[in-house]
Amino acid sequence: MTSIVVWNKSFPGFEPSHFASHPFTGSLGCWHVTSCAAPVLLPGENGWLFASARLDNRADVAARLEFSSDQARVLTDSELLSAAYGAWGAQCGEHMLGAWCFVALDARTGTITLGRDALGLAPLYYAAKRNRLTFASRLPDLLWLEGGGRRLNPMALAQLGYGHKRDTSTFFAGLSKAPAAQVLSVGADGSVLRRVRYWDPGAVPKLRYPRDEDYVEAFAGLYDEVVNNALTPGAKVGIALSSGLDSSSIAALAAPRMAASGYRLQAYSWAPGRRINTVPPRGRFWDERPQVAQLAARIGNIDVTTVEGNSGGLLATIRQMLKTVEEPSNALAGWHWYHRVWSRAAADGIGVLLTGDFGNYTVSLDRRNHAVPGWRDRYHAFRHRLRNRHLGRHTHARMLVRPDFVERMLADCPPQDPALTARWRKASHPLRSFYNILQSGGASLQCELGEAMQLEMRMPAIDRRMVDFCCGVPSEQHARHGQTKLLMRRAFVGRLPDTLLWNRQRGLSGGDVVQALAAEKEEVFALLDAAARCPLTREALDLPWLQARAARLGLDGSQSLDVMDAGLLMRGLTYMMFLQGFDDVAAK
Repeated sequence: MTSIVVWNKSFPGFEPSHFASHPFTGSLGCWHVTSCAAPVLLPGENGWLFASARLDNRADVAARLEFSSDQARVLTDSELLSAAYGAWGAQCGEHMLGAWCFVALDARTGTITLGRDALGLAPLYYAAKRNRLTFASRLPDLLWLEGGGRRLNPMALAQLGYGHKRDTSTFFAGLSKAPAAQVLSVGADGSVLRRVRYWDPGAVPKLRYPRDEDYVEAFAGLYDEVVNNALTPGAKVGIALSSGLDSSSIAALAAPRMAASGYRLQAYSWAPGRRINTVPPRGRFWDERPQVAQLAARIGNIDVTTVEGNSGGLLATIRQMLKTVEEPSNALAGWHWYHRVWSRAAADGIGVLLTGDFGNYTVSLDRRNHAVPGWRDRYHAFRHRLRNRHLGRHTHARMLVRPDFVERMLADCPPQDPALTARWRKASHPLRSFYNILQSGGASLQCELGEAMQLEMRMPAIDRRMVDFCCGVPSEQHARHGQTKLLMRRAFVGRLPDTLLWNRQRGLSGGDVVQALAAEKEEVFALLDAAARCPLTREALDLPWLQARAARLGLDGSQSLDVMDAGLLMRGLTYMMFLQGFDDVAAK
């Protein structure tokens, strides 16, 4: 159920009213009741604030605002956020950790202010027009409120040719995400009056300690604190567990804490539901069950549930996710197996699901690409450039969206946020990855998919504190002398099995995608046929490449489709399924 809030911006004080179901003319807000309490008055009764807030440092925020412990105990996170906004204005984001967003209606100035957490974990969408601003915590709700049909924003489709979105526009014309790590003030005509960026991953303080051991100790202590914050009291906690360092390190921290409180950690691990006859890519393996069992035995207090295969249909799963988030992100196409894990956790009554997402940007960071000091790194960079030149511009993610379409759509499209784009251009790994997140509007897709299943997704590795720490320490704390992920590995000696802690091989979840696609070959070709009759998909996508890969489904031996190409085919099919839902994109 949703709660509709309507107000008239020309009326002093806005005086919002609550309704149960139907949209109204004027400025509208649509908020899921599961993610937001009732709107609260701003201090001094000078307006209203709508918030979805989970503050991980609420005690610190309350102390800074000089609330007594008794006062803080009865305040909701939304009420604390409102007080923070009243005290600090657009700089309030500097002081708050967690996943939060808000819309503030200021009766004194007639402006509307939108703000989101640093990494954009809490979703917030809006559409600004003259004398009307519509906002929602879910994109499907915003589409419903706008009521103008489903019209495609072709610029967003073109940006997929870069491998990621480069602005906060959505795939729907006129609809946007509120930017992460920023607070926007919007005027009555829908224009952005003021933009305040309160956090920048490229400007985090440099951390320097006298000894190597000090870095390891500080990292381990902070990581433990962040994971502990994710263990929501009273909620049934689970974890999506693989043999990788990111999720296994979280399990190693969470399980003992839960044991001390008398609870067990329920782990969900994916495994192929059928035999995979092809050789995995170099450095990868298909089935992680033996490694996960070894992890659980070493850590203790963990019950493992293995989720096998892709029952219910791979393409049907992708359609379900597209309906929830209304965005064909490149990552979404690879989450068919992940969705199975989430669904099983939700069916078991899990309320909070821990994941290791984004850990390769922070806790298990490999800094080899952050600087290029040695001849070996320069040689590998040179070989990479040669390979790309040989393969042409259609490589990896860029293979699916035609370069001529990208150039035509974006040639005269200035950056939405020039300052952020300039930072992105100069950044190298891992900062560029964080700027990618900020440019595209945040990392909320997992949270939105989880909320649709009544799961609160918690990703400790992308907590702002971990980003600040892992980007602030010297590069050699992460990689040196041929060893990578050193900060993580040194911190978990004795906590994780050595055979996994120092293992360079990684499991490959969803590795049965080739067999799963072959089982749905008829629907795959139906999607390709429909795309071939559609002017836009013919213009935008490299259909011949996709058709050639689809033709190899079901073949054996050297003619079979490899798992990497199958992943790209799945990505292309995701684009096609999404585009079928637009009023102005039709097959001829």
